[in-house]
Amino acid sequence: MAELAPRVNSKNALVGTRLEQHIKHNVYDWEFDVFQLQRLSGGRPLFAVAMALLDREGLLDGWLLDRPVVERFFTEAEAAYNGNPYHNATHAADVTQTSASIMRRVQQHLTRSSGGGQDGDDSGRGQQQQQQQQQQQRRPGGTGLSQLERFAVIFAAAVHDLGHPGVNNDFLIRTRHKQALVYNDRSVNENMHCSRAFELALETEGCDIFRRFSAEEYAQARSLIVGMVLSTDMAVHFDLMARYNTALEACPDVRLWGDKDRALLLQVLVHLADLANPARPFPLAAAWAERVVAEFLQQGEREAEHGLPVSAMCDPARVTLPRAQLDFIRLFAQVGPRGAPWMRAASSER
Repeated sequence: MAELAPRVNSKNALVGTRLEQHIKHNVYDWEFDVFQLQRLSGGRPLFAVAMALLDREGLLDGWLLDRPVVERFFTEAEAAYNGNPYHNATHAADVTQTSASIMRRVQQHLTRSSGGGQDGDDSGRGQQQQQQQQQQQRRPGGTGLSQLERFAVIFAAAVHDLGHPGVNNDFLIRTRHKQALVYNDRSVNENMHCSRAFELALETEGCDIFRRFSAEEYAQARSLIVGMVLSTDMAVHFDLMARYNTALEACPDVRLWGDKDRALLLQVLVHLADLANPARPFPLAAAWAERVVAEFLQQGEREAEHGLPVSAMCDPARVTLPRAQLDFIRLFAQVGPRGAPWMRAASSER
């Protein structure tokens, strides 16, 4: 376990001990309270959860990462988040922890024995067996998530809203914001988050978290991370789910998926973690609902200031908290991947 207490809150040993215990014993739990972590960490929840998860996954010592560089990177990354009501460092910590919770279930599923294979014709079974053998050769230990894949999930989740301006892509496009011009109106915020994360790593002294990666390892990590961050754009939700379900229908056993579909699996994982708030225990779900509505209403004020029509979800005359959450759940939370190996993540089973 990383020695978090002295770095996060050296002035209060009791709080430091409580912080370490809170993370050590609960970091993969669906009921994890990130607001308590925010208090115990002295306002550094993203640093605390990212370091704890990298440590628990065995990625800090003896792999490719340099602990002091990782600490510096996540310190700077946390500082790069703005103090929005919703899209802030606490949200990033929450999505990172949620991604890890789902990732653990995925890992358990992927590393199960494949048994007797899938029903179907002999040619289909032969192709699946050949694909499985190829994946086992590429990934020592079988088809479980590799160290690089697990690192990429934690990194992508941690930076997925880096520098978020507190307004959505539509606002940036309608106001002709510079970022919308740079990214040609396509996943404007998400492209910016990803770009800033890599700029931070590669251009800020002491933050090159990738410095020990080979060229091939860096290329693979970057491809995975970019794909996961861009998948958090809600505009791609239905296409993402459709592609996942198509892949699942083509090969129901995700343990046999090739690299392309494997990357898709991780994209869906982080995307679902990003919209998982309504599935949390009610006190946590309600707290996040209040924050996201507050941020939407702030955007509505900015839209009015720019002389723009106020978006329906940002109009205080039309938005109520219960209705906003019900609409979100009906539109997005009920259109999830069929047969996903992480659907039990929110269960009480341990």
